[in-house]
Amino acid sequence: MLNKDRDISKKVLYGWLLFLTLGIALTWITSHWVGVSTAQELRQTAKERLSLYQGTLTGALEKYRYLPFVLSGNEDIKQLLTTSHADPYFSDTVSRSLAATNNKAESNVLYVMDSKGNTLASSNWKDKNSFVGHNYSFRPYFSDAMQGKEGRFFAIGTVSGIPGFYMSHPVYGKTGIIGVVIVKVNLAPLQRQWRDGGETVFISDENSVIFLSSRDDWLYKTLNPITPKRMKQIQSVQQYGNSVLEQLVFKPATLAGETTLSLIHISEPTRPERIS
Repeated sequence: MLNKDRDISKKVLYGWLLFLTLGIALTWITSHWVGVSTAQELRQTAKERLSLYQGTLTGALEKYRYLPFVLSGNEDIKQLLTTSHADPYFSDTVSRSLAATNNKAESNVLYVMDSKGNTLASSNWKDKNSFVGHNYSFRPYFSDAMQGKEGRFFAIGTVSGIPGFYMSHPVYGKTGIIGVVIVKVNLAPLQRQWRDGGETVFISDENSVIFLSSRDDWLYKTLNPITPKRMKQIQSVQQYGNSVLEQLVFKPATLAGETTLSLIHISEPTRPERIS
């Protein structure tokens, strides 16, 4: 009788263990499925939001893209770059016209450079930080335009200290390219819009330097280490001024069994921010 009771107890115990094991397994499977489902939903949402932010950025830049192209055909600008480049009065006349166009278009600055990179006229000609008289031949947007291409470049202004996105177009004369027209666009309002949206958004360049972000403390930080050769190139075009291009630190994280990344803020290493 005692052995029979013991056999029944073993059967009950094994039953409970089997039930518990199945319960744990089902719980893990359910949790994993929910985790995977949540991860997929997060990725889809992130993809949709990314597409939205990409659209706002593209729209902000396309709004001004036409300006250098249209102004490159202006006869006064062509005259300034050929027969009247040494005439300060005519330079002021062109600068006034650029200022009027700049105000209507709500761009940051419009300016004209000769084939050597000297600025002959600028919409900010009356400001203490006027571009007139400065040489920007070291900027890629100038060299690109002198090769017949549309220049695109983000940088911190060497005179104003204000960051902006530069777009350029060559000016053609009878002898070929005689100069360059540039528009500088201030993207600070776009960053404020992102910040007000309450989401963490950033854009990095080909060197992995973050140049636009909804978080000011991430600006001019890098996602990857920059080689000495690359750093020298960045410094040669004075792209980020005196900014210290520190690297943001990442660490692996797991979501539904998949490895993702958590971004660790340099000054607050105990507070990770997840990105996707």
